[in-house]
Amino acid sequence: MKRIWLILAVLSLVLLCACDRLLPKDDLSVAEHDDPFAYKEETQSSEPEEETEPPLPSAGNYYAMRSILQDFVNQGVEHGQFLLEHYDGDVDQDLRRVVKYLTKEDPVVAYATDYLYCERYPYHEGWLVSVDAIFRRSVSEIQSIIPVRGNEAAMEKLLDAMTQLQGSMTLRISGYLQEDLSEKLLAYCMEHPETMVEIPQIAVSVYPDSGNVRVVEVHFTFDQDRETIRTMRQESNNILDSAYNFIRYAPTPQEKLSMLNEYLTGRFPYTEDPEATVYSLLCQGTCDSRSYAAVTRYLCEKTDIDCQIVSGSRGELPYWWNMICVDGLYYHVDLQRDNLEQNEVTLRLDSDMEGYVWDRERYPVCDGVAEPETEPTQTP
Repeated sequence: MKRIWLILAVLSLVLLCACDRLLPKDDLSVAEHDDPFAYKEETQSSEPEEETEPPLPSAGNYYAMRSILQDFVNQGVEHGQFLLEHYDGDVDQDLRRVVKYLTKEDPVVAYATDYLYCERYPYHEGWLVSVDAIFRRSVSEIQSIIPVRGNEAAMEKLLDAMTQLQGSMTLRISGYLQEDLSEKLLAYCMEHPETMVEIPQIAVSVYPDSGNVRVVEVHFTFDQDRETIRTMRQESNNILDSAYNFIRYAPTPQEKLSMLNEYLTGRFPYTEDPEATVYSLLCQGTCDSRSYAAVTRYLCEKTDIDCQIVSGSRGELPYWWNMICVDGLYYHVDLQRDNLEQNEVTLRLDSDMEGYVWDRERYPVCDGVAEPETEPTQTP
């Protein structure tokens, strides 16, 4: 029995040696068994670095302090702090002065904030100033202000925004001149019915109340959405082109106006609506005096008739009509009245305008009398 166990032990040793020779030495490795469910203690290699706050801005005079506060407003900082170090001036007086200037004279601060308050505290060898602001505009609104120079450049921007059907635009105008921008925008709408088929409600706000530099905020409110208005433009322009081709070869201004009246009345039996637009006049059969006057002027100008829009009243209500020049004489033309009363187109003098009120100093005299030509003065 002992011999059998000895033989088995020898055979096992031989087999182990043979297996060792069959496996290459380089393919042998020893690895610690990784039990995924075993608890492992996490250790941090190093302590996290402490976050350091950026240093507070510092001012040494009135203008530096004003610049810091302007930056706070531009960034929409509701609660901020800054230092006054080695300050050159009266701190309390300058703080009152800077807040008054920013809220009353700085256009961006006047536009963006409802409230601005500063309070100072002793700090080392200087002062710590705490700033509190209440904003009525968001940071994106403040940063979207467009700088322009002069009212003319501002009007170009505003007209582009209005014709592109934007909802609003805010400008910072250097060299601002006091004028009624909404009136100029409305005048453009009246003179361009091919573009402004719907006249928007226009709200203009100017900040501050005085000064050479102002922030002007303009809102345009349209009844229809942008895509609908673009479709209305295309339809209206098709009708305007058709009307132009219908009247263009008439020999006299009065005959052109008569043919225009014939063209429009042939499209619809018109009804008056104070909410009517150029589009409704051309494409829906409702009219008001403003849309009629705008279309009349547009087609007169396209057919070389000197024509302007008159803004006034009739029967104590706001009303618009036209004046045209024929052979050097001016006449009133109220195409809507002629249409609704089913009259022939009438060229009226001032004496025929009973019930109409207008600024007579603003428009030419319509009395049927040609102004005498002045002879050129001869120099000896």
